[in-house]
Amino acid sequence: MGGEFEPLAAVYADLARALRFQKRFSEADGLVRRALILRRKGKPDRDTDAYPAFYEQAMLHADQGRYADAERIMSDIAVAAENLSGWDQVPNLIPIYESYAQILRRNGRAPEGARYEARASRIRANVAAAAAQQEEFLKKYRGK
Repeated sequence: MGGEFEPLAAVYADLARALRFQKRFSEADGLVRRALILRRKGKPDRDTDAYPAFYEQAMLHADQGRYADAERIMSDIAVAAENLSGWDQVPNLIPIYESYAQILRRNGRAPEGARYEARASRIRANVAAAAAQQEEFLKKYRGK
């Protein structure tokens, strides 16, 4: 399939995360860049499948103290997510919103950070409510 096989972008992003946790930032940065090149998109609003690579890039910047760069990327992800319907049910956005909240706080913007933390909490509550409704339905269905 070769090195241009688009699904490798997710693998590169996962490997970048592992390298980031080991503080091997330059290696992680190279993998994130390769992942984003494979996605062939410049912003999250054009390619929601590229969120993991954009997220890793933002967290890599944050881990290196480059909070303004991290905030810019996380802002693009958050705006793109908000423009799509039903995102208050997507549990994958919880770490994105929580991380964005932390980055905003580090940039001295705690009120905005609190807003994204509240969104993460709302998603967590919505997911829990949906799971409870499903469980109730299954109990009724099995009981008949």
